[in-house]
Amino acid sequence: MITEKENIADSFYAFHDGIISFEKEEGSNQIWKIDCEYLAKIINLKFESFWIKIFDCQFLQLIPWMNPIELPQEIWITREEVFRTDLEISSAKVREGKIEIYCYQHNLNFNYSGGDLILQCKGIKIYDQEWNEIGEDKLVDICNKYWNKE
Repeated sequence: MITEKENIADSFYAFHDGIISFEKEEGSNQIWKIDCEYLAKIINLKFESFWIKIFDCQFLQLIPWMNPIELPQEIWITREEVFRTDLEISSAKVREGKIEIYCYQHNLNFNYSGGDLILQCKGIKIYDQEWNEIGEDKLVDICNKYWNKE
């Protein structure tokens, strides 16, 4: 399990342009799907996505980037609000002790263009599309193969 906040943020950042969607809740844990075909295909040409298990999700919030910007700022704290549409990962970092994932959203039916997805948890595990666990080193290898075109 990845437990260091910096490493969790780096793991999300590795899925740049990946699309997060909520899959299910298991007690205080959550399962998210990340569609990131360009990385998934490095593992298996048939793969398109990854699974992320969020352990003991203690805090989840989305601060949307209102569009137009003049709209009153909203803050969403329920899973239904946060994941009302797919979120595309832009970057991630640790801020004020929480994981902050910057996301875009492209559904024109909503009045925001993305937002700051803020997460606090005990740790995460990453799995490939067939639920084989991927450790931090393996994720780095996959990213290096893609970015260095190995």
